[in-house]
Amino acid sequence: MRLWKFVGSIMLAAVAIGLAGGGLAGCANGSSAEDRSGADQRAQARPDQSGAGQAAGVQLRLADARATENIFSSPMRRTPDRMRAADGSPGPDYWQNTADYAIDAELDPSTNTLSVALRVRYTNNSPHTLRYLWFNLEQNLFRPGSKGDLIYGSGQRFGNRDGFEGGFNFRSVRFLRGDLDGDLRELRSGRDAALAVYDTLGRVDVAETVEPGDRVALEMRYSFRVPPNGSDRMGREDVAGGRIYQFAQWFPNVCRFDDVNGWNTLPYLGAGEFYTDFGTYDVRLRVPSDHVVAATGVLQNPEDVLNSAELDRWRRVHEGESGDESVFVRTLEEADAARESWDGESMSTWRFVAEDVRTFAWAASQAFAWEAMGVAVPTELGGVVEPTSEDLERSAALPEGQPGGSFDPIPESVPTRHAVVHSFYPREGAEQWVRSNEYQAFALRLHSRMWFPYPYPQSTNVNGIVGGMEYPMVAFCRNRTNPRGLFGVTDHELVHNWFPMIVNTNEREYAWMDEGFTSFLGIYASRYFYPDQTPRTMTRFFERMATRDLQPVHTRPDHIAGGQLGFLAYRKTAYGLWLLREHILGADRFDPAFRAYIDKWAFKSPTPDDFFRAMNDGVGADLNWFWRGWFMEFTQLDQGVDRVQSEDDGSVRVRFVNLGEMVMPLIVELTWRESATSRTRERITVPADAWGGLNTFEMRFSTDGRSLVGVEIDPDGVMPDMNRANNRWRR
Repeated sequence: MRLWKFVGSIMLAAVAIGLAGGGLAGCANGSSAEDRSGADQRAQARPDQSGAGQAAGVQLRLADARATENIFSSPMRRTPDRMRAADGSPGPDYWQNTADYAIDAELDPSTNTLSVALRVRYTNNSPHTLRYLWFNLEQNLFRPGSKGDLIYGSGQRFGNRDGFEGGFNFRSVRFLRGDLDGDLRELRSGRDAALAVYDTLGRVDVAETVEPGDRVALEMRYSFRVPPNGSDRMGREDVAGGRIYQFAQWFPNVCRFDDVNGWNTLPYLGAGEFYTDFGTYDVRLRVPSDHVVAATGVLQNPEDVLNSAELDRWRRVHEGESGDESVFVRTLEEADAARESWDGESMSTWRFVAEDVRTFAWAASQAFAWEAMGVAVPTELGGVVEPTSEDLERSAALPEGQPGGSFDPIPESVPTRHAVVHSFYPREGAEQWVRSNEYQAFALRLHSRMWFPYPYPQSTNVNGIVGGMEYPMVAFCRNRTNPRGLFGVTDHELVHNWFPMIVNTNEREYAWMDEGFTSFLGIYASRYFYPDQTPRTMTRFFERMATRDLQPVHTRPDHIAGGQLGFLAYRKTAYGLWLLREHILGADRFDPAFRAYIDKWAFKSPTPDDFFRAMNDGVGADLNWFWRGWFMEFTQLDQGVDRVQSEDDGSVRVRFVNLGEMVMPLIVELTWRESATSRTRERITVPADAWGGLNTFEMRFSTDGRSLVGVEIDPDGVMPDMNRANNRWRR
């Protein structure tokens, strides 16, 4: 039976805990006391002080197991205040600054150089006086000897993998004068500003302080050479039809100033992605006229950059006339013709505008085919349809080359709005990428229905050298050979629009709050698109969880040891949330709380504390044991059946043990022999609080003429139990 098919709505049962009585002796199909010694490294053995018949040497889970805390202690690091409330909501005094950009850039393919004039208007909504601005200068990662280069070395995914000599070359930095509430491009140049550069950070001191409510504007003119492999965030690739450019983290952007850290100035080393303010972007991109451009935001001047046939197709899709048909705005053959007829000099300027986004990314190539498709995006939550047995059979019968997509979980009656998805790919990816828009449409519809309606007007998927990377309304996906692989990476990168593009978390600090949440949503995308197959996030999870040298999930991504980032930030986080939804709380409790968290923090910036508090409040339960054991620390689970003994009154007493530091609800299945030919099974779920005081837990069962012949912990195998040999007792 596949994991996702298990019943997910197991409610925590109130169970009478009988601890009175004499010491237990009898059958034990678990480990001995000697085997258990040292397994719970933090719990301490103490003599029996209760006088309640407690077995000698029982390990107590005391408050001083971590000096002043234990596994049930709150993992929250900040006291609630008027900025961030106790219920996990933004408080009445919550604030965040904004940064608006007007950018003009020109690409020179002959030298692989981008020349840029950037204007930024920064609004101080905080109650603090600012005397300087910090900027992220992420292209400086590609200077030989940068911090990222030194840490990751050559040949690695992150850092300056090719030893490329790149980085920003600044020509001028100036303050701007004029009406700071008006058009950024209308402001006048003012005095020069000094930019102090420290690796991937830059500081500009302001002549006059930026008081609360004030604005300041600057202009930066610079250029840089495009790295071939830009830390798997950007780069360039030569294909049969020309060269593909993918641009990300390509402009100086103001570091985020917030109530948690002040200026967030963690350097860009490669693994930690970015953390910025929301703002409006008005971007003009000048490229050779045989190129097409994919970008964050909406194209403002299609009539200037498309020929009449392309413009007609583009308008049909955007005006909703093409239905759910994927339409070629430009075919591969038309791309070939445009390249062959280019005069070698003419240029086109593509203008895009995006509102309420935290950055801007784009791609350009003369090799691209371009497909666009209208999508009916749900505007209301809930009511996702589960696949039937017929759906499973139909999915399993699909040809191997065209799997998935046979089942639509969104009812036809759901209210929707019109959005557009785009796909850009070269001839090398054509065989697989003809389904890219289908994949995007499915993801937008599903996640809008399950979690939070997609708020943006469009989504774009681009095939190039970048393996998988996300920016607002833009995904970079490399896969060209595997349909399921392309579906998975497309869904994952597109879902990043929810985390962290809408719920704006600090990716330099908490990779798990975007990568893990996105991977969690991906479990359900895979479940519904491939209803007969187990989501890959779920496979071989326990095998990796058994590794004893893992770091806590809550580790800064650039500090996670090699080979652990994918498991900790992505898979462990996703599996933990799945476990919480399907087997600890149930969807009826989890979903409203998780949706409320997204809604509370949409276009704002939560911390882990805010997430933990919002979920505790929303589900009506203290889940601190889960947050601490799964995310904040590295702990392992080992529940076992310790002893089973018949009592004089005809009842049966079962003692369970918790040999690891992680705690979880105790899911127990009892097998009763009713007669020589009849057996029944009974399932009980004991809340994790059973382990609040002791590492042992006893239950007494009335036999009523029956005979207990089996006890099994976690019969469905969903808990990350590291030693299943002690999970079962059989008579």
